[in-house]
This record gives sequence, structure tokens and C-alpha cells, in this order.
Amino acid sequence: MIYLFALFLILLGVYNYDYRGLKHGRAVWLAVIYIILVCIAGFRYRIGGDTIQYMHYYDMVHPLGELNVIDFQKTRYAPGFIIFASICKSISPDFTLVQFLVAAFLNFAVLFFFTKNSRHPFFGVLLYYFFMYVTLNMEVMRESIAVAIFLLSWHYLKERKLLKYYLCAILAIFFHISALILLFIPLVFLPGIRNFFYFGMRTIFIVLGVLIVGFAIRYYLFDLIQIISINEKMTELAHKYAGNDLGGLKTLNIFGAFNTLFIYVAYPCVAIFFLKSSNKRQYNLEESLSVISIYVSLLSVSVIIIGRFNNYFMFFSYLILSDWIFSQLKFRNKKVKLNFGNWTLIFLPLFLFSIYSVYFSNVNRDGTLQTYMKYYPYNTIFDREMNPDREKVFRYNINRGF
Repeated sequence: MIYLFALFLILLGVYNYDYRGLKHGRAVWLAVIYIILVCIAGFRYRIGGDTIQYMHYYDMVHPLGELNVIDFQKTRYAPGFIIFASICKSISPDFTLVQFLVAAFLNFAVLFFFTKNSRHPFFGVLLYYFFMYVTLNMEVMRESIAVAIFLLSWHYLKERKLLKYYLCAILAIFFHISALILLFIPLVFLPGIRNFFYFGMRTIFIVLGVLIVGFAIRYYLFDLIQIISINEKMTELAHKYAGNDLGGLKTLNIFGAFNTLFIYVAYPCVAIFFLKSSNKRQYNLEESLSVISIYVSLLSVSVIIIGRFNNYFMFFSYLILSDWIFSQLKFRNKKVKLNFGNWTLIFLPLFLFSIYSVYFSNVNRDGTLQTYMKYYPYNTIFDREMNPDREKVFRYNINRGF
């Protein structure tokens, strides 16, 4: 199976280049993984619920020479993506071109990010592949372009070249409105504000405060949207969020909350703690953005849709985790070096607990439709086979208003 083949290649990279520290062939191995990741996403056919919606939109979009104002008014898509889709339509009527270009751009940005910023880039790629690959490549394709732009602009932010960073952030906004959050990230440089994103004892109290704020948002979100509603469309939006899981107004999913706290909060916190206690890492900007990811995860326990911002911030928690693995641990002022098997045992629960939430959660109430059906079995543009279960998931989500 193609998904397991890619996973096998990444795991070999983790063992040979991250754990054993081999240098020979490292760049070639990364290039092979990149090609495989791009081809999986590029050659897919009707895989991913959002992909099917994009395919329908692509059938209607005009080529660049025929694009007009109405094309921008009749869709909720941001202008950058409309122009991008129109250019692709001018080249080919087949949506495969869009898939390949998005996958090539996104996966280049991800591998470049980990290669330049992590001591163990293959493990960072493993975390991305396991947790975010199908979402960014096969679901939120518009947002994934914005995410890729952000990752490529990261060095501008890190070096405080804010003009170049803001130009990149504005470009990202032209592809997805969620990228507005990128405009506020430089605030972590400000004295006082930075303290809220510095991992330490105060983080415990901030975490409790964030949880309280999250539950407040959970119960007042519907009223807040109604207050700021300036037209009938926004009022309909308020009713939509009040009536589905994204609004967070239904009964709290205890298992889902535990999963979020365990995977997206506990592991990054432990990693930051050990890195700081081992004097391997002083304060840096990666830590601040990982802490932001922790706060976003806490808020998403109450209001699921807030978790979407983690498409930008989770990469920094992965960066922290990839720096922590295979490092020396400090216990009672003694440094302990663990072998590959022990590190596997430490991280195994992270992957096992996430299998349900990422791939085997129920789509409908009776559990006849599950998340993995959107991605498995894998169908290609060469056979163009429509999987009946996947089509059912797509129709079910459309009927729910997603």
C-alpha cells in the first residue's frame, strides 16, 4: 500500500540519519521522500472530502483570459486561489494539475522547514506525515498554500525582517483568510507579551486561564456571532455553528478532549521541559510558537474550529519534539542517553492515541462512516474509480453543511 511505503521510507530516514547520524545519502533520501509525498497527493483521484468540492469548483472556474468580477463575487474562496485555479484551468482542464502544484509547493516548504531548523528533520517529517499530511494535501488545499508561504517566510520572522515577513503574510491571506493570524505573531517580540509565551511555572496558570476562556467562548459563541451579525448571511452562520460540532455547542466529547490534551499539549510540554532542563535550549521563538500551539489546542477542546489555526502552529511543536528525541535526558542532575527502542516506547503512545482521532473517528452517529474512508482505499487518476464509501462520506458532510 502506497501510504505504508511512504511511512517505511520516512522511518528508515529517522533511524539512519536522525538516530545513527549518518550523512551519506541524506539529501537523496529526503528528495526521494519528497517525490513520493508529492506523487501520492498529486496522482490521487477523488480522495479527501474537500478535494471533491475543489474538483466541482474547478469545473466551473473560467480560464484566466475569461476571468471577471463575478468570478470573485460568487464564491467564498480568496482571490489568490481563484487566480491560481484560473491559471491552472488555462493550462489544463484536469484538476490533477492543481493537486500536483499544491502538493509540490506544500511538501517542499515542509521538508525545507524541518531540514533548516531541526536537528532530526526526518522525525519532524514523520510527525507531519502522520498527523497533517492528508489534511493539508487532500482537504484544506487553499489553506495549505497559506501554510506553505508561512513556513517559507519563517526565517524572515526569526531574523526579525518584519517587512519581508509581512509581505509574505499578506500573500498568504490572499489564499486563505485564516492567515490573518500571521499578522499578530510578531507581537511575541514585545516585552510583557512575550512572557505569556515563555514556557515556565506561569504557564500552568495561563493554561488554566485559557481553558476557562475556551469554555466561555463555547457557551457564548452563538450570542457573540449574533451580536456582530450585520447581514442575514452572518445570522445563518451563527445558526450553522450552533448546530454542528465545529461550534462546540454540543455535548463535550470527553475522549476527544483527552486525546487533544495528551497529544497536542502533554507531549510538547514534556519536550520543552526536558530541553530546557538539559540546557540544550534557551528561550527562542520556536518555543513561543509551540506554546501558542498548546494554547490553541486547549481552546479547541471547547470550540473545535479554533483548532484549525494549529495548521500553522503545530509545526513548531513538531520542531520541538524532533529536537528532543534522541537527546540526552537529565534526571537528578545526571544525563541519560536512551537507545532507539526506548525512544520508540516513549513516542509510541503519541501515535497510538492519535490513530482513532485522526483516522478512525466516526463521521456519522451510527459509525458506518469513518474518517479513514476519505483516504483509503487509494484511487489514482489512472483508474479514476469512485469509491462508494468515500462518496457517502462526501454527501453526508455536504448535507450537514460542511
